Amino acid sequence: EVISAERVIEVGVFRGSTTLRLAKSLPEGGKVVALDVSDQFAQTGKKYWEAANVMHKIDFRVAPAMASMDAMIAADEAGKYDMCF
Repeated sequence: EVISAERVIEVGVFRGSTTLRLAKSLPEGGKVVALDVSDQFAQTGKKYWEAANVMHKIDFRVAPAMASMDAMIAADEAGKYDMCF
């Protein structure tokens, strides 16, 4: 909210509490690209993402973060994010 971010990358989701906070802070139309190598622990957070009605703001990707970010660069997304956490 402080920096008026609209697009955010989160590297390492674990249980998703930061993902939830980021998504809730973004304006409508904002997006969190949440990267993790496993969805095992994120399953806990997904329940809360759904309850908070922010699933539409979260793009959860399961893969090594470097591979995901390389794919984002290849898709011409470089420089289009306001923050990386």
